[in-house]
Amino acid sequence: FRTEVNYDVLEVRDGRFPSSPLIGSYQGTQVPQFLISTSNFLYLLFTTDKSHSDIGFRIRYETLQLQSDHCVDPGIPVNGQRHGNDFYVGALVTFSCDAGYTLSDAEPLECEPNFQWSRPLPGCDALCGGYIQGNTGTILSPGFPDFYPHNLNCTWTIETSHGKGVQFTFHTFHLESPHDHLLVTENGSFSQALWRLTGSTLPPPLSAGLFGNYTAQIRFLSDFSVSYEGFNITFSEYDLEPCEDPGIPPYSTRKGLQYGVGDALIFSCFPGYRLEGPARVVCLGGRRRVWSSPLPRCVAECGSSVTGMQGVLLSPNYPGYYGNNHECIYSIQTQPGKGLQLRARDFRLEDDDVLKVFDGSSNTARLLGVFTGNELLDVTLNSTSSSMWLEFISDSENTSKGFELHFTSFELVKCEDPGVPQFGYKREDKGHFAGSTVSYSCDPGYTIKGPEVLTCLRGERRAWDSPLPLCVAECGGTIKEEPAGRILSPGYPAPYEHNLHCVWTIEAAPGSTIRNSTHGAELLKENTIKRHDTCRWEEAENTNITSGDPTASFDILDELSLPEDPLLIII
Repeated sequence: FRTEVNYDVLEVRDGRFPSSPLIGSYQGTQVPQFLISTSNFLYLLFTTDKSHSDIGFRIRYETLQLQSDHCVDPGIPVNGQRHGNDFYVGALVTFSCDAGYTLSDAEPLECEPNFQWSRPLPGCDALCGGYIQGNTGTILSPGFPDFYPHNLNCTWTIETSHGKGVQFTFHTFHLESPHDHLLVTENGSFSQALWRLTGSTLPPPLSAGLFGNYTAQIRFLSDFSVSYEGFNITFSEYDLEPCEDPGIPPYSTRKGLQYGVGDALIFSCFPGYRLEGPARVVCLGGRRRVWSSPLPRCVAECGSSVTGMQGVLLSPNYPGYYGNNHECIYSIQTQPGKGLQLRARDFRLEDDDVLKVFDGSSNTARLLGVFTGNELLDVTLNSTSSSMWLEFISDSENTSKGFELHFTSFELVKCEDPGVPQFGYKREDKGHFAGSTVSYSCDPGYTIKGPEVLTCLRGERRAWDSPLPLCVAECGGTIKEEPAGRILSPGYPAPYEHNLHCVWTIEAAPGSTIRNSTHGAELLKENTIKRHDTCRWEEAENTNITSGDPTASFDILDELSLPEDPLLIII
């Protein structure tokens, strides 16, 4: 049996009509040892084209008497084997194929009560492409050993064991040169294949190293014209040398202890550092023995945006010295309803380099502080919301090691203690929970500037509704119906300013007089006169104080030339 492959075909059908069940379609040289019909008819159809021809076929047939107790011999597939020689009713027969061929139907044949097999004899075919897994195997061109068909695009993927390479050995190789060719690669890219093979010269054994995925690939392309018997290739595994230990980048950790082909190492940076480069590298093995990419770096950048319950902020190039002319912005965000606490584990800046910390999501928020030198060490900063904003600025002069800042989140249950103004005190403190208040007053002689009552805000932010008030000693004023009091020079106890003209009017209750404290007057007179600023206090001619009457006459009781210390009058 020999016909022109792809064009001259013999069909055999189980019956007397063209529509009867197809037993097989045969071309080239591959036909079964024998065929058996299920009835007393067989239908054969031979078709040829207008071009090439071959010697054709010679077929012998004979009639068989159907047995009354078993099925007839089902035969053996071309390029295959049969397993089972019992043909009685209920018997099962299975089949397998030679290396490189695939069974068309893996279901077993069963001898049925009518003494017919349950299905036709399967075939063993050399397929166009496929996925092959194992340490050895065979790859055949479609139709092998007959001529391969035209216009093929077949891809085989071979997967081997971990850490192994693939070695290809060629036993038959005949392709139309240069139009039909075979490509071999190991990374799935046929545009840059390792080898391109064509013609009829038997190639030497080829070794394909792994590309980290334990596979090699073969692609076969044929055109529309001439074809030949194709190829018969076997493959087997071979050992690949491992890669060398690549080390661990500074300020990082590594997962993975194996350096064999296909093994992967995974890198991650210490908190505060950013990974620059691939986090995962793979040993490529083969003759290359290299990793898939250079090792990554862990760098401390100028600025970062961090989200989480805890973390680290680093100055640029930490723990190395930061550079000049930096303007770095760091933002921290945690869960709503939580605040942020910031501490410095290391803080070393040059005197003209500063770190500004803001209580919010931008530099328009409340300033928590401006720090230089080592000022942030042993300091704890707490935000009143879930955000914090930092700005690091360095000048063009000397630099230093920088900073390592750690932040953690905490529940925003209450406002921070607002503190007490200088020369003042808390009149009432109802706690620092949302909605509670704190009231303030000033020491005698001082006037409160700002709200006397602060309220802890409700909502997401735990902050006071106003800044802490101030207690100041003012220039002049009116005092009414106070049984006792104190008058302070402007800005006391700081030095008062030049060119002041301060008038204090003291109005006592009707029927009262105003008496100076002797102790206070003596303190004034005991000081050495060093300056010539003067201040007066006056008393009306009668014993009652009247204020607000510009026509009233007054006598000067005393005039004092003041020392450098401010004036303190106790009445």
